[in-house]
Amino acid sequence: MGHEEQADKSADKSADQAKSWRSADFFISRAGNDKEFAIWLAALIKACGKTCILQDKDFGHQDFTDAMDRALKSDARMVAIYSPDYLASDNCLKEANTALAGDPFNRRQKLITLRLIPCTPEGMLANIAFTDLIPDRRLGDADALIVKILTALGLDATNYAAMPRPPAGILNTQIQIMHSEFEAVLHFTGRQEDLEKLGNLL
Repeated sequence: MGHEEQADKSADKSADQAKSWRSADFFISRAGNDKEFAIWLAALIKACGKTCILQDKDFGHQDFTDAMDRALKSDARMVAIYSPDYLASDNCLKEANTALAGDPFNRRQKLITLRLIPCTPEGMLANIAFTDLIPDRRLGDADALIVKILTALGLDATNYAAMPRPPAGILNTQIQIMHSEFEAVLHFTGRQEDLEKLGNLL
């Protein structure tokens, strides 16, 4: 295959991708450590017959900045996966705030937010309601978690049991639930040792 033919095929592929991205239903915005959940979320979306853009599956070897710019300019609704890493990332926050451009109150609901790990959004995101996945993760019920996610996305499934199962670690009964108005106290020391000493004296 000659260089010109390769170039033509690459151009055709790029044009096809640009067209599919413009009409995609969802774009998944995630932090690096939440990659596995994002891949599973994309599988759920596709199992419901919808399309999505996910950097792990769709960016390939393209220039990342250019691919992200085209994804953000699409008509896709953004699904932001909230976690401490997400809220600490300038790039992730830029992506979420891009979805609110011209619609700071999210009345068009182009931004869908899922809280995966305990964290508290601030700034423009503070007043945007999120779907909290933490209680369902702690229950360890895959079907309940899938129902909550699909409901948040406005999707439905005829058979939830046939949906892709969550990857290892997503159903986690050890997740600590912290009230959104409470902040972690650094250097806090538990009282277990003191309680044990008291118990020995009784």
